[in-house]
Amino acid sequence: MSTQTTFEAEFAKACSNGVLPGVILAAANKSKTFTYSRSIGVSSSKDEHSDKPLRLDTVLGIASCTKLLTAIAALQLVEKQLLNLDEDVGKNIPELSEIKIITGMDVASGQPVLRSKTSPITLRQLLPHSSGLGLDAAHPLLAKWRESRGEAVNSGSTVEERCNGPLLFEPGTSWMYGVGTSWTGKLIERTTGQTLEMMADLSMTDPSGGDRAVPYQGYDLVDGCVDCMGGGGLFASAQDFLTILRAVLAEDKRLLSKQSYQELLMPQLSNASEEALNSLLTEDPQAHHYYGMNLPLLGRKSWSLSGTVSMDEQPERMGKNIGLWGGFQILYGLSTAKRTYVGWWRLRS
Repeated sequence: MSTQTTFEAEFAKACSNGVLPGVILAAANKSKTFTYSRSIGVSSSKDEHSDKPLRLDTVLGIASCTKLLTAIAALQLVEKQLLNLDEDVGKNIPELSEIKIITGMDVASGQPVLRSKTSPITLRQLLPHSSGLGLDAAHPLLAKWRESRGEAVNSGSTVEERCNGPLLFEPGTSWMYGVGTSWTGKLIERTTGQTLEMMADLSMTDPSGGDRAVPYQGYDLVDGCVDCMGGGGLFASAQDFLTILRAVLAEDKRLLSKQSYQELLMPQLSNASEEALNSLLTEDPQAHHYYGMNLPLLGRKSWSLSGTVSMDEQPERMGKNIGLWGGFQILYGLSTAKRTYVGWWRLRS
């Protein structure tokens, strides 16, 4: 039995045993001489879909893999000189000019202790999570801040309401996964005067003529938010998302310039931010799983404008400078520094 057949057999076994409803596996190379795709199982474990086969063209929520598309859209505006990676985003997002840093909660009053930041927030910090913005649903201090306002975590119907928490640190000095990409989506909207949905429709069209990723009004990925969320919320089929990955791999000039592709995938963190990221991955098993992609801890990690970067060789796994990212529902993209192969795995829940 070949390695590929064994690989598929393990997933087929998991589906038949009820461990997974279904899985889609796909990979391709830059030269288009190799393409692999396989779908196994059914589209959902829910009764109404339990007998519906999962297919390569089944539209699925891509969750945080939306971030790749938001980063591409932002870099398109950088190329047009409408945005700058290193300028203060406060010109178009005054909320981020006025935002303060939380240092704790006052025990007596139950109110947050806040101080002013001394540095501006830039797009180069928003996308790789070094701006100081966090997730209130994932950080205890931000959850307490939200509670002090009489609000639930992850609440609010707009980006302005849902992503308005204080900073956790001075911009560019540490690392914490957060809502920077959702604010990037809002930055794109305010800069262009168009919705992020419209920008995705205009910018992410397959050069061959088809749609690559679309907003979808079925299953709610964003818990009732009415805004387009740059950090998550798009839906796409496996074959369409693989088309996007392959376009990045091949540096398709109809999306971005060669320089912009380099910016998209290269490590972007300061030494202090990179140190904070690696410390978090070592100390927090959940962070290691979701942000470190479950890679061995011995290898150094950084962050690009589009996801995790494994900077050191992982024996029997991958070489140096590999870019990876995923979504909450175990969805992964991969590209190599030599831009040779991409892969896409989707486990259907």
